[in-house]
Amino acid sequence: YAIGADAFTAENGILAAINAPHTGAITLSLVALAILLVWDMKFMKRFAILPGALVAVLVCTALNVFLGSGMAAEGAQLVALPIIGSIAGLDDALESPAFSALGSAAVWITALTIAIIASLETLLSLEATDRMDPLKREAPTNRELIAQGIGNTLCGLLGGLPMTGVIVRSSANVYAGARTKASAIFHGFLLVIAVLSIPALLNMIPLAVLAVILIHTGWKLANPKQLKIFLKQGFHQWLPYVVTVVAILLSDLLIGISIGLCIGLFFILQEHLRAPCFVIEQEDEITTRILLNEHLTFLHKASLTAALQEFTPGSRIFIDGSKCKRVDHDVLDVLREFKSSATNRLLYIEINGLDLTAASLGTGH
Repeated sequence: YAIGADAFTAENGILAAINAPHTGAITLSLVALAILLVWDMKFMKRFAILPGALVAVLVCTALNVFLGSGMAAEGAQLVALPIIGSIAGLDDALESPAFSALGSAAVWITALTIAIIASLETLLSLEATDRMDPLKREAPTNRELIAQGIGNTLCGLLGGLPMTGVIVRSSANVYAGARTKASAIFHGFLLVIAVLSIPALLNMIPLAVLAVILIHTGWKLANPKQLKIFLKQGFHQWLPYVVTVVAILLSDLLIGISIGLCIGLFFILQEHLRAPCFVIEQEDEITTRILLNEHLTFLHKASLTAALQEFTPGSRIFIDGSKCKRVDHDVLDVLREFKSSATNRLLYIEINGLDLTAASLGTGH
């Protein structure tokens, strides 16, 4: 089926598909799904030479050719790549940037939106790939984003669309037994060769088949078993997930992720407030030792202030900040005021491991 130009959300896309079903696309989707499910069975792992996704594409592309007019997927329902037959054709396919558009606010908003979505998608795909890695390695996120930024800059200069890390390609590498980054580089070379040499053949691939591969991969990454485990982790874990999914379906990817991040940030701040920032050890009736944690932020100011106000005249308080790596100036102000009040409150206060004259302590101090 073809989604109209006014269908910007998943909801509209689903409604459009229901209102205008395409028998051929449905048939190809079911065949592709059947192949993928069979290829995931244990007995196939002994005999399968080619990945299931590649077999599904080859079989369904051939099947689409024999379906005939009216039944087969065609036009906008197929992959559409430019046919480059010569150097002149390559020049025509590439476009130079319109630098005059840099003065447009719409361009900057679009660029920022794409940058956020691309970065989030890449980081999420990277985390999912790390979990699938049989060697349980952890990929460097900073290097991934820097490489993506350089690549997207070059893509823009050549008139190409932005690129991101995608879980389908990554999972295909993992399931095929790839172990090093050479597989991703080799994959890039294969894409270039395929686009330049067999674009007409690639343009015969039905989009419905590619959609099924995406759905199947997503199902394996977020199947009911995984969701059941996820739901057991507590309200603060599954609520941001549910809200994000619903928001994406009702709006778009950027708005949905932004709403989910806000919900997640709320729970993070809530947990941060509940977490103790110090430990109180009562040595005797008048002597108390307070052990400060590594990180003290402005969020801990209220709880620390309340604890320090509980001491009665004649108390001896020893505050140990030797483990502190980061202390906000708000917390240092509380400690300075507490120490300066020692005479008036008839308290003996000793603070070790902290420089109270500093504006704040950063990581490493």
